[in-house]
Amino acid sequence: MQDTMQDTMQDTMQDTMQDTMQDSMQDSMQDTMQDTMQDTMQDTMQDTMQDTMQDTMQDTMQDTMQDTMQDTMQDTMQDTMQDTMQDTMQLYFDDIDLI
Repeated sequence: MQDTMQDTMQDTMQDTMQDTMQDSMQDSMQDTMQDTMQDTMQDTMQDTMQDTMQDTMQDTMQDTMQDTMQDTMQDTMQDTMQDTMQDTMQLYFDDIDLI
């Protein structure tokens, strides 16, 4: 009886320890995998969002600067040409009046 009780207790203890260890290992692995996946997904999403925002901002800034510069250059050239033409014409007519 004692041997049987002792064997049974020993078996039960071993099984319980084995189950507990197995459950702990599984839980730990699952938690670690889940945390790693979450961190990776979060980092990837964050990087992607940052890159996209940065690219969009950069493109927008470039386009705006380019448009502004182009408009300014065009306006300046147009004004300069117009002023020059007017001055030239005025001088020409002033010369004709003198004759």
